[in-house]
Amino acid sequence: MELFTIDESREIKLPVYIETKEPFSSENYFMFRLILVEKGGGIVSVNENTIVFTAPTIFCLNANDRINLDKCSNLSARAIYFSPTLVNNVLTLEKMNNLEADISESEYRDYCSMLPFVYREELSFGQFEVGPATANRIAKLFDSLEAELTLLNNNFWRCRSRSFFLEILFLIQYIYTDMENTTKFEMIKCSDEINEIILYLHTHYERKISIEELTEEFHINRTTLTDRFTRSTGMSVMGYLIRLRVKMAAIMLRDTMLSVSEIAYRVGFNDITHFGRMFRKHMGYSASEYRKKKME
Repeated sequence: MELFTIDESREIKLPVYIETKEPFSSENYFMFRLILVEKGGGIVSVNENTIVFTAPTIFCLNANDRINLDKCSNLSARAIYFSPTLVNNVLTLEKMNNLEADISESEYRDYCSMLPFVYREELSFGQFEVGPATANRIAKLFDSLEAELTLLNNNFWRCRSRSFFLEILFLIQYIYTDMENTTKFEMIKCSDEINEIILYLHTHYERKISIEELTEEFHINRTTLTDRFTRSTGMSVMGYLIRLRVKMAAIMLRDTMLSVSEIAYRVGFNDITHFGRMFRKHMGYSASEYRKKKME
């Protein structure tokens, strides 16, 4: 069963629907889905691959993907269900799964705009972190699309809805082509206890976190915590936290013009010199060099 927005008075429908109550529903309705995470974080399984995520981030899922939200903390998200035919009438699910060589150039361009939903880079599984400015732009387009699909104001609501949706796709295509895996976390199956700790780090990374705090919060002794965490992630707790903070700093350097010192502070570093050393260690550039490289 596909989801449609239906204009009963004009007897027309559009294969797109916005879901706000259960954006991570395990039911995909044989449609593609774009999930925008605006607040909080969580742990999901996408086709049995475990992903830890923190807002702002997006998930690009196709009709064959299976997603399950395992854990969440202070989570706020929205989803757009859509058929690829919204982009081009030729792009049915069958066509998306078996692209023919004789399609036209314009059809192929439209197919390429859907690559974030069908092609899986190592460690991404359809999930892409976005910076605050980009997330805000996508959120506003979500708002505009939702308004059109709710009000069905006049005969042009379909055209306007499709234009807002295509603008969202354009932004996602930019994110997809600029994606880098240097700070992605390779996840393996962790116990519920370790998953809870990982989620805590992802949703509190911006403030001071100590091993002592974690042992008290999760009622676990220091030795057990460090041993189990290292076996599960391949990193120490503090090593994982530093890498997470560097990842978030890199996103902000690409997406904002905030000063390096302010970004360092906002991701949890109180010492700018220490931030500089850790950023270069993990990214291969100083923060300023990295920003300049991304702007070229």
